Amino acid sequence: KNGAVDPAIEQPLANVLWAAPFLTQDIPELGQVTAMFKKHFGPEYVTMCEQNKLGMVDVDLLRCLSCDLIPKLLI
Repeated sequence: KNGAVDPAIEQPLANVLWAAPFLTQDIPELGQVTAMFKKHFGPEYVTMCEQNKLGMVDVDLLRCLSCDLIPKLLI
């Protein structure tokens, strides 16, 4: 049975799950954390967070870890 997501942790959880693929090489424990969240919340929920399909990931985090770091004006 999948656990329900408490609204108080929904955005922080989405932030961690979205950022994990970017940071797993530097912080291998994030892979274990993601696996625990998959078991508790379900793989579908984790995938939606990893792809930001729920739109819950903080915009500053998106900007900092996205590939488009160089403004188009500088290219």
